[in-house]
Amino acid sequence: MEIEKAKVLGFCCGVRRAVKMIETELSAGEPLAALGAIVHNSAVVNELAARGARPVSDLAQVTERVVAITAHGAPMQIFSQIEERGLRIVDTTCPIVRKVQQRAADLAEAGFTIVICGEKSHPEVKGILSWTDGKGIASLSADLELPPTNRGIALIAQTTIKQEFFADFASKLACRYNNILEIKIIDTICPETSRRYKEIEELAKRTDAIIVIGSRGSANTRNLAEIATTGNSMTYHIERASEIDPTWIEGVKKIGITAGTSTPDRLIREVMKTIKRLANFQSAGK
Repeated sequence: MEIEKAKVLGFCCGVRRAVKMIETELSAGEPLAALGAIVHNSAVVNELAARGARPVSDLAQVTERVVAITAHGAPMQIFSQIEERGLRIVDTTCPIVRKVQQRAADLAEAGFTIVICGEKSHPEVKGILSWTDGKGIASLSADLELPPTNRGIALIAQTTIKQEFFADFASKLACRYNNILEIKIIDTICPETSRRYKEIEELAKRTDAIIVIGSRGSANTRNLAEIATTGNSMTYHIERASEIDPTWIEGVKKIGITAGTSTPDRLIREVMKTIKRLANFQSAGK
């Protein structure tokens, strides 16, 4: 059986940077509190926690002197609250997300109502919304009610949204509010994420089965699995190698492998090793 890995898979630059920053802090010997999951992968979070990066869900739970902001960013008020407590901040916000935050702030200051095409409960989106000075709204549906605006609407995107979804959202929003003076559409989707989506679309077409590795809580990993499923019904989303069912590879001549941006290399290697072992076992049994 042939195994084809996606050309780009696993940690993206932003995630790798965030993990490296936390590891550097921990190597200095001082524990820290991570305000949420540093990245959306439980294996990575647990490994960092074991070394002293304790995840907390609320600032009130922090007892450490150092607080880490996750790669997804955080609302502006969180930074102020941390500083008020005299704690040191380790800001691992992805540079691309940071640019989107600043873009949202600039557009809001210019008088635009900000619409974010994204999951309103996602940490990244919550952070971006806080930069709009109350002039923003997040939704995955263009069928939304907006407050009156004198300047117009500025549409931006959660960085992991699928390109086709954003384009469709933008078209529907423009039709719904065609009487608005001005509608700005700014594509803030992460270029690396878009490349991965396009690649898995092609990989799914030329393989018999696809395995997507990554947390089910990761937006970009879920999107990879959804895109792969569209082109290949034998698509399986797993978080670890132990989830692989041997029947998945029975009769499969070529299998494709990809992984979300928060999936560590170690997990990818374990999946590859397991697939090869199962394939060899099935081949020997014939």
